[in-house]
Amino acid sequence: MTEQPLIASFVVRLLRVEGTRPGPNGPPLRVLVRHVQTGQEMRCLRLEDAMAFMEHCLQLPRKAESE
Repeated sequence: MTEQPLIASFVVRLLRVEGTRPGPNGPPLRVLVRHVQTGQEMRCLRLEDAMAFMEHCLQLPRKAESE
């Protein structure tokens, strides 16, 4: 049996904070990430944290299938 591809959708909103000095990684950001299938969302200040949240959401269906 072939494994079905995992399809996940995310809405990512980036807000650059005006009036602040850019840090070593660029201008300060506020990030909102929403996983469309579950409605879970996360607010963070770093793109790395947003990516970690998306990776976590991608693991949810696989964990549920293995239980």
